[in-house]
Formats: sequence, structure tokens, C-alpha cells
Amino acid sequence: MGVFDLVEQASAFGSAGIIVTITFGLFTRRGGPVTAMATLVVGAVGYLVATYAGFEYPFVLSLVLALGTYLIGGVSESPTTGADGARP
Repeated sequence: MGVFDLVEQASAFGSAGIIVTITFGLFTRRGGPVTAMATLVVGAVGYLVATYAGFEYPFVLSLVLALGTYLIGGVSESPTTGADGARP
């Protein structure tokens, strides 16, 4: 394993969950802290499992898993703020 492979793994580990969480957090009002944390954890664990299982593109798999987690969590978790942005 060379330096390039180590840098690639370090930059991909956990970034799928971060990308999905930030994107949905900035542009939607769905989900909440529990959904965000679940998305981060599933993205990181998905990348580790896909890497050690030998998938060719583990980042894409972890991105899909993180996206699915956020969509499911965003639908099931109630909003934590009201229409004016204040907590109820």
C-alpha cells in the first residue's frame, strides 16, 4: 500500500456521511441531530466494511448508504424547530 492509497482512504473515510449531512442540512428542514449522527456513522462504517470486503468503489457504496440513512431518518424524525426557526 503506497502513500496515494493511504491519502485516498483517509480522505474518503467518513466523508460520505459528512457530504450528505451538510448538503441536506443546508438545503432542507428534514431530519435532526439523531438523523445526522446516524448518517455519519453509517457512512463511516459502510466505507470500512466495503473496503475490507473488497468492493472496487467503497466510497460510492458508503455514499449510497449514507443517503439512504438520511432519507429514512428525515422522514421518520420529527422536525426540531418551528416555522420561525425557534425551538417549540
